[in-house]
Amino acid sequence: MRKYILLIILTLLVVTCFKSKKQQNPVYETIYPIKTSMFAVIDDKSAGKDSRFLLANPFYTLISDSGHILIGDENHIKIFNNKGENYKILGNRGQGPNEYMYPFFIYVYPNGTINTYEPESNYYSIYNKKYQFVNKKKFEKSNNLNAYLEQKGIDKDAVFSVFSFLAIDEKRIVYWIALEERKINKYYWLLAYEDENKFIPIYWGKNDRIVITKTGRYSSTTLGYILLTGITEDEICYYVSSEDKYIDDNIGQYFFHIYSLKTEKDTLITNFCEPKKFSKESILNSSISKRTGELDKDIKKFYEQKKYFPLLLNIFPVNSTYIFNCMWQTKNKNRIFHIYDIKTKKYLCTAGWDQNLVYPMRIAKSLYPFPTKNEKGYQIVQIYSVDLSFLDKIQLEKAGK
Repeated sequence: MRKYILLIILTLLVVTCFKSKKQQNPVYETIYPIKTSMFAVIDDKSAGKDSRFLLANPFYTLISDSGHILIGDENHIKIFNNKGENYKILGNRGQGPNEYMYPFFIYVYPNGTINTYEPESNYYSIYNKKYQFVNKKKFEKSNNLNAYLEQKGIDKDAVFSVFSFLAIDEKRIVYWIALEERKINKYYWLLAYEDENKFIPIYWGKNDRIVITKTGRYSSTTLGYILLTGITEDEICYYVSSEDKYIDDNIGQYFFHIYSLKTEKDTLITNFCEPKKFSKESILNSSISKRTGELDKDIKKFYEQKKYFPLLLNIFPVNSTYIFNCMWQTKNKNRIFHIYDIKTKKYLCTAGWDQNLVYPMRIAKSLYPFPTKNEKGYQIVQIYSVDLSFLDKIQLEKAGK
């Protein structure tokens, strides 16, 4: 009899625990719909009389804090205003200052600094908020970085690759790099800050997106994910999927960090969301060896044991006021965002993004760009307006006004 009573008590505790976690999960609260509308289009008419502004093959598109659309295309950054009119061109073909040989990423830091990064060459260029060229440098392992890696027991010849790179200004940088000691199959992530006098390791850990099997080395973002963005002059936000926790098929718990570059304080913030499971089809497709073209049973087994995608897909600032944490599509095909106030670091609400609209990488002036093709197959960039007025109302409600 005592065993039955104990079993009933344990069952009640589990149910109560589940309900409490469910109540903490904003997915189960009100989901505010995010409304968007077409604002302008960048197409062949936008070039005007200057053919350099014609879009050839855009590979990166972002919006600056001033509302300008920055488009990485050919060997240029083609800049348009938010009405879709041509404004300025940066860069040219070459290897000198303000020149590019390879496709590059574009990053905008909250202080207005714009930097590009060429993964093929490891060169980065810096522009100020007026789009004036400042400098071009090659990212290499500094003496401080080498000393840190030696302290960690990493071979000095370990291969590194850059995944995210933020230039705060000409002297201060923040970066995510992957380090690989392939001879002994050891792989790591490092997030660090550097300036002329200081090196700060912010995060160090195992790179969990790489799996070693009998057929070779396998890597996929579906196994491990890292994110980095600047949110204020002295603060960055980052996420590492290896910290995710999966309670069950309905609830997962993720963690993201707000790190102060000034005080070196790392604030951990947690929330709950709905996990996305690997489908049988996706597991089979992901388990085909690129080297042999055949099913790799070790990879398949690894996916089956892991079960879920990383919980977060992106983190980005919005109008210099909010942090949007983007998750995978839920079972009802909605894209879900958890929204935080940058100033207070507090959770505000959960919002839903229509599945037919590609989510943005960054929002400024309540606008974001989306590269696509028109009905004739020509490259265009659509500029969308985002209605965020519901956030103002929520802010007032929370302030008790």
